[in-house]
Amino acid sequence: YIQVDSMCPVKALALSDIAVQGSISGDYTRTFSIDGNYEVLYEVVQGQRSQLDHRWDFDVAPGPAVTFRVEAFRYTSTDGDDFEFQYSTDNVNFTTVATATAYGYFSATVPLPATLSGTVYVRLRDTDRTQGNTTTDQIMVNYLAIESAVDPPPHPCEAISGLRFMDKEEMQWDAAASATSYDIVWGDLSALRLNGSVGDAVCGWDDHSGTSMINGTDPPAGSSYYYLIRGDDGGLPAGTYDNVPGPALPEERDAEIGTAGGGDCSSTP
Repeated sequence: YIQVDSMCPVKALALSDIAVQGSISGDYTRTFSIDGNYEVLYEVVQGQRSQLDHRWDFDVAPGPAVTFRVEAFRYTSTDGDDFEFQYSTDNVNFTTVATATAYGYFSATVPLPATLSGTVYVRLRDTDRTQGNTTTDQIMVNYLAIESAVDPPPHPCEAISGLRFMDKEEMQWDAAASATSYDIVWGDLSALRLNGSVGDAVCGWDDHSGTSMINGTDPPAGSSYYYLIRGDDGGLPAGTYDNVPGPALPEERDAEIGTAGGGDCSSTP
C-alpha cells in the first residue's frame, strides 16, 4: 500500500565549511545524509582554554515553515563542556536552537522563524570557555539541514521503483494552498492527464483525506506504469518528474511520480 504525507520540504544543505576555531576531520559534504559518515569537529587550546567555533553557510528557500535539523554524536566532556547549534543571518548575531548536553547520539528538529530565507549561517560552539580548562572535546555531525515547506512544490520527494506485492512506499508533497483534496492515480503515461494533455485518467484510488490510502486494484505483475498526484481543484502545477528507467520485472513495478493541474478522478476501475 502507499502512505501519503502532505509536506515535502526543500532541504538546504551546507554550502561550505567556515572554520573559526578548532580542527576538522572530513568536510561539510559528510553532513548531507544520515549515513554514519560524520564530519568530526575537535576543540583546540587557545589562550589557556579549549575552544570550538565552526560554521556552515546555507541558502534557504522561502516558505511558510522553516525547520532546523541536526543529527550528531558527542563524547563525554571532562570539563563540563556542552555544544550549542546556533543560527544567524549576518554571521555576527547568533541564536541558539539546540544544545548537545550528554554523551551519546543527539537529534533535534527545531522550528525557525518562517521569515527566514536566503543566506543563513549555522554555528557549532562549545559552552565552556573557563581559563585553565584545556581538555579538548569532540563532536561528530552526521546530518545538518534547514528545511523549508514551499507551495507549490518543485517536485515530489521520492520516485518509486522495484515495488513488489504488499511493499510499502511513502510519497510526500507540499500541500498546494488552493487544493482541498488529492487524487492518487496510476496508469499508462498516455492515459494520465499530464502536462495539460487530454486523456482518459486511469484511477487507482481517490484519496480525499490527503493522508493515506490503500491499493485496492494492483496493475498486472510485470507491468510498467506511472503514479500521479493531483489536486482536485487544480491547485498543483502541471508537470511530471523523475522517470525511473528500466523494464519492470515479474512481481515488480517501475513508476514515475508526477503532478498535474485540473481535472478530476472520481471513480475507481
